[in-house]
Amino acid sequence: MLWERLFAGAVVIAAAAAAGNAMLPDGPPAVAAPAALRLDAAPLPLNPDDRAQDRVGALRFAGAVQLSSPDRLFGGLSGLRWRDDGSLVAVSDTGNWLSFRPVERGGRLVGAEGGRIAAIVMADGRPAATKADGDAEALEWTGGVAEVFFEQDHRLQRYRAAATGALPDGAPTDVRHVTPTIAWPSNGGGEAFARLDAEAALAISEQGRGRDGHHDALLLTAAGATRLAIAPPRGFSPTDAVLLDANRLLLLTRRFDGVSVAAKLVLVDLGALQAARRAGGVPADLLLPSRELATLAPPLTLDNMEGLALRREGGRVFLYLVSDDNLSPAQRTLLMKFELDP
Repeated sequence: MLWERLFAGAVVIAAAAAAGNAMLPDGPPAVAAPAALRLDAAPLPLNPDDRAQDRVGALRFAGAVQLSSPDRLFGGLSGLRWRDDGSLVAVSDTGNWLSFRPVERGGRLVGAEGGRIAAIVMADGRPAATKADGDAEALEWTGGVAEVFFEQDHRLQRYRAAATGALPDGAPTDVRHVTPTIAWPSNGGGEAFARLDAEAALAISEQGRGRDGHHDALLLTAAGATRLAIAPPRGFSPTDAVLLDANRLLLLTRRFDGVSVAAKLVLVDLGALQAARRAGGVPADLLLPSRELATLAPPLTLDNMEGLALRREGGRVFLYLVSDDNLSPAQRTLLMKFELDP
């Protein structure tokens, strides 16, 4: 029965989340050297109970696969971005870069190929020595720059990056600790990060909140950080974000309440923020309004959804969602493709 599947799944996910760090491989979490990554992919429907379903909210389903690999360091995927060469690039909780090319037939996602894995090099020129050092949670990839937001030691690191081809292999060109993040929970920091333009970016906390009760969204500029507020759907926390256009941000959120897991895609209105920037000053605690676009909940295919990437093809917008399996055999790495209804 459906309720039995939900209960059993919830127990498995709870156990996996509680044991997340315990299930990490022994020794340094990052790979020793860049390497090819074998990926296996098993196609999945949107709804196992109704295989004809092809829409959820403002999203049209365009395929899903469960990814796996014999490499013990595969998994823990958090941030996700689309690259100009037709590949996806991600960062993992274990301090690694991963890239692969989606395999699609007739526009439908059916697999993945060309996997690569490499360590995210730290400021000392070496891979992360511990999970706490390399806990990468969010990624932005714009032009020749890759930006990674870490939690536990909350910080933003920038790397030189090509739009195509290899993963970054050098030390960061800049490491930035942002003062307001000191108050963020160790394991609830910058889960979502999106660049607005060359001068500004948003870092959104999974659990950090202000006195207004809303989630922290830090506007980062060369002049410093301004605290803004985002109110995701009740009971949901931000896990990734990507800019849709100058005045709209797509925000992926997730809920696990001990009974079931769910995810919501939210559209955040940046109009007031951009107007304030043009006027020369952004007020602290400015609330960024939002509305829901789609909800993924059982019996739909989902897991711990933490990564969101946007791909444009002509006038169409496609989204890829990926889940973080916490390197637990009780969870899955899912890659899902949707088209956003214009």
